[in-house]
Amino acid sequence: MKTELPIRLPPTVTQRLRHGRAFTLIELLVVIAILAILAALLLPTLSRAKESSKRAVCKNNERQIVLTMLMYSGENQGKFPKGLRDDEYEHFSWLHTDVVNYFTKVGSMPTNSIMCPNKRDYYWHLPGSGYRLGYYFLWGQRTDLDKRDRNGVYRGRAPWDSPNKDTDDPSWPIIADVIEKGTLSPNVTSAPHGSTGPVRSRVGHLPEPLAILSQGGNVGLLNGAVIWRRQQQMLEHDATIPYGGISGYW
Repeated sequence: MKTELPIRLPPTVTQRLRHGRAFTLIELLVVIAILAILAALLLPTLSRAKESSKRAVCKNNERQIVLTMLMYSGENQGKFPKGLRDDEYEHFSWLHTDVVNYFTKVGSMPTNSIMCPNKRDYYWHLPGSGYRLGYYFLWGQRTDLDKRDRNGVYRGRAPWDSPNKDTDDPSWPIIADVIEKGTLSPNVTSAPHGSTGPVRSRVGHLPEPLAILSQGGNVGLLNGAVIWRRQQQMLEHDATIPYGGISGYW
C-alpha cells in the first residue's frame, strides 16, 4: 500500500517568529510595497476629508465677517467702511488697519478668523498700507466708476457692484475667497480650494483657475448668506481699482 507523504506548508509568520526565523529580503520588500499601496490609497481620502473641514471653517469665517460688517453698518448710519488701504490704494485682498481693529477689538475676532484657513500664507502687514488677508473684501469699493452694462455678456473681466450701504441689493457679494490670476509676488494664478487643498501655477505662468484645478470658493452675500460657487460658475473681475493686471474670481 502506497504511503502518502504529508503536505508541508510554508511556515507562517507566527511560526517564523516562534523559531526566530527572519523574513527574506523579497518578503520584506513585498510587505513594504503593500504598505506603500495602502498609503497611496488612503492619503487622497484623508486629504479630501481635511479639505472638506477647511471649507467648512472658511464658510463660517466668511459668515462671521459678513455679520460683523452688518453690525458696523448698524452703528454707522447703514454705511460700510471704504474699501481703501491705509495709503488709499484699492486692492480687494487688503483691509485698512482701522477695519482690522474693528474686527479684532469690537467684533472679538482673532486675526486668523479674518482669513481663509487655506490662505494663511497670504497674511502680510505692511505699515502704512494695512493688512493683506486671505479673502476678497468687496464692500465699499468704487465700482460705480465702471459704467458698463451689468447685464452684458463679457469675455474676460466683467463689471460688478460693491455694496456701500446695508440697503443695497442683498444679492451683491460682500466677501469672497481669493481666487486670483496675476498676483505680483509671486506672479502666479492661485486658488485656496482644489480637491485636496490650495493649488497654484508655476511662477510666471498665469493660466485660468480651472487649468490649475480650482474647484471654486465661498462667496458671502449682503443678505448674510454664504454660498459655495463652483469655479465654472464664477466670473472674472478686476481685483484692484484703478484697474490693473490682477484678476479675481467670484
